[in-house]
Amino acid sequence: DAAAAATASFANETSQLGDGRPLSTVRFSTPDDGAMILSASWGGVARLWRRDGCEKIVTIRAHENRCTGADFHPTATLAQVEETASGAASETVSFGTACADGVAHLWSPGGKHLRTLKGHADRLGRMAFHPCGDYVATASFDKTWRLWSVETGEELLCQEGHSRPVYDLSFHPDGGLCATVGLEAHGRVWDLRSGKCVTTLVGHVKQCLSVDFSPNGFHIVTGSDDHTARIWDLRRRGCLYTVPAHSSLISSVRYEPKDGGFFATASYDGTAQLYSSRDFSRINTLRGHEARVMCADVAPGGNELATVSYDRTLKLWRQQRRGKAVKEEEQEGPVKMEL
Repeated sequence: DAAAAATASFANETSQLGDGRPLSTVRFSTPDDGAMILSASWGGVARLWRRDGCEKIVTIRAHENRCTGADFHPTATLAQVEETASGAASETVSFGTACADGVAHLWSPGGKHLRTLKGHADRLGRMAFHPCGDYVATASFDKTWRLWSVETGEELLCQEGHSRPVYDLSFHPDGGLCATVGLEAHGRVWDLRSGKCVTTLVGHVKQCLSVDFSPNGFHIVTGSDDHTARIWDLRRRGCLYTVPAHSSLISSVRYEPKDGGFFATASYDGTAQLYSSRDFSRINTLRGHEARVMCADVAPGGNELATVSYDRTLKLWRQQRRGKAVKEEEQEGPVKMEL
């Protein structure tokens, strides 16, 4: 269909050196349809980029050790950063970073430190903000994941249950559930109201390193060191489909966040791939990085994809037409694939 054809034409538009050390994480801002990009590196540096032109706008030394995860607050926008740059003071939380030293930090739009989240007994994996914006969660090698107050930095929940390190987590769109994955090769889905595990995602044969909820609320995608991505259906409480996606470890899986019509996978084989959520067919393979791809994210609407790599670069991928990138305003509407 037209949406699949649009996504199939994705190609590299921009490549920027993100740091002197490998980049570990990349995220698009949500309310402004991905106008801003957040990257974090093993050098402990976090950067905010203007998507158009891939221009650096804020750079901070977030940690002395390597950044293992980062995420935008659900209300963070490029406009907030531009207001701060013009001299307006802001104590609003804009993004967070997680570190191998076991500590996470919350930051203002201008890069001012606001909160320290300290309590884990081992290094952190990824982090994610709750959809309501009041909470943020961290995953850790201490075999727990924790929920924190964004306003105060207070620890609200320490959730045990994994037998090995927890690496990534994702919230259900309505905020009622949290999915976590870890190095014991399976995932768990938790009810935040009761703190109980409501289902277990068993099927991968090696460590699970990434998880994401579909916007439809009943599908989950996981990525594993067994080179596969699995789609899980919460209604069936089981695996719906296994995608033999890559020839190496899958480091990142992300749904298009508005309609969920496709999802992206990133891998240590040096590529990112796009798959239809309708029939799980591969739409496109994105090649260009010179080393393993550490993370990927899809902009709301599906018009862009960002990847970061061990080669220290941030790459922006966009629909191409006759050799030129198609800007969002040139399109009749967002890339959309109906489930």
